[in-house]
Amino acid sequence: MWAPKNECWEKKMPANSPTCCAAPLRSASHGSRHHALWRMHSERWLESLVVHDVSAIDERLDTRSTYSQLPAFSAADRAMIDVLAVTLEGHLAVLELKADEDIHLPLQGVDYWSRVDWHHRRGEFQRFGYFPGRELSPDPPLLLLVAPALHIHPATDTLLRYISPEIDWTLMGIDERWRDGVRVIFRKHADPQSEGRSQGLPA
Repeated sequence: MWAPKNECWEKKMPANSPTCCAAPLRSASHGSRHHALWRMHSERWLESLVVHDVSAIDERLDTRSTYSQLPAFSAADRAMIDVLAVTLEGHLAVLELKADEDIHLPLQGVDYWSRVDWHHRRGEFQRFGYFPGRELSPDPPLLLLVAPALHIHPATDTLLRYISPEIDWTLMGIDERWRDGVRVIFRKHADPQSEGRSQGLPA
């Protein structure tokens, strides 16, 4: 079951709330890198930057149609997809983000990709109000795995070899200084010529 789209709403925070106090400290240019509030929830910080300009991850992505933290259900299991976007040509793209080293990056990405693909084949996104006015390609979604280049788990390459060849995946290593601006420094793609292999490309 896919969760219907909710309208955005703004919650007003008291001036002394933790959220309000964290804002100046979480500024990349002015915040202290040694403060606990600057370091906490780094993945959500990265997510907010990607959603603000998803084309920084891949220039094919349409900045006008991006959704974050989408709930998706499979039987009784509930998952939150980091970012769902669409290319300028109408292909869905599932973005799985990690700000720190995590062996689960490719595994979670494939899990979320399979959920999105299942709902996409049933036309549920547009039925529930996502991507209004867009014609979505019937092709399977793209899978974009994103993490700081020096914080990609050593086992990731091994796990990528076992991803089904039907999944068009790309591993993207971003600059470690992503808080100052997200910049992809290398990409590794599934090799369409050989199952279980990948090919690295500069950004």
